[in-house]
Amino acid sequence: MLESVYGHLRDLDYLKQIETPPKTKTFSPISHFDFVNLIQETSVKCLSPHGFQLGDTRVLTSGNDKRIFGTMAFQKPNESSQNPLISMISLSVGFRQSTDKTMAAAFAIGGQVNVCSNGMFSGDEVVFRRHTGDIENVLKEKLILGLHDADKDYEKVLNTAYQLQSKHLSDDEAYSYFGKAYGRKILSPNQFTVAVKEWEEPSYDHGEKTAWRWYNAMTQSFKMVPHNTTIKRHIELHKFCAEPFSLN
Repeated sequence: MLESVYGHLRDLDYLKQIETPPKTKTFSPISHFDFVNLIQETSVKCLSPHGFQLGDTRVLTSGNDKRIFGTMAFQKPNESSQNPLISMISLSVGFRQSTDKTMAAAFAIGGQVNVCSNGMFSGDEVVFRRHTGDIENVLKEKLILGLHDADKDYEKVLNTAYQLQSKHLSDDEAYSYFGKAYGRKILSPNQFTVAVKEWEEPSYDHGEKTAWRWYNAMTQSFKMVPHNTTIKRHIELHKFCAEPFSLN
């Protein structure tokens, strides 16, 4: 599986068993379990009043379990029958951190394609800070602020998906865009190969040959990237797509 290239899928019980380094004057690590639990509790509290319900939570670790990346998907079941896109795409909270000082804690609000767990992060990645001081309260406050406009963020994700689905692509156009993405260093050589294969023989059904299928071929290849660049790569992809696919 692609997920195994740069990380291993873990459940919350496994996270409880991972040791956390001791706190020092200049380093305040937070355990992976506490990190994920805090994000989940805060997100549920903020999003429940807007009709969102927690769906799948996916967590991957790497670097001998010292680095973590994950996503939490939130769905609107009461509205899914009114809009097919809502049953296809969830609001997603992406997050990352490390306990070995290799990357700061961060999160982003975006979307997730339910069938394949591909991300759709279009906004900025919010970096909390290095692991110093009272990081847990800082994390919670910034996450609450980040979720303040969750409904608007979700509408933006759905609008993006609709626009991508409405633009048909020929094979030559798709290959050209893959080449440009590679030239702009959004794709590595290995990811380029994976993305082209996903366009030609999709692992999941993303419909006809449209910009939506192309986008998901790209994000499927992103499952190979290291945790500290995952969200950044999704944001770069969204910016790349804005002009050729006329994204708002």
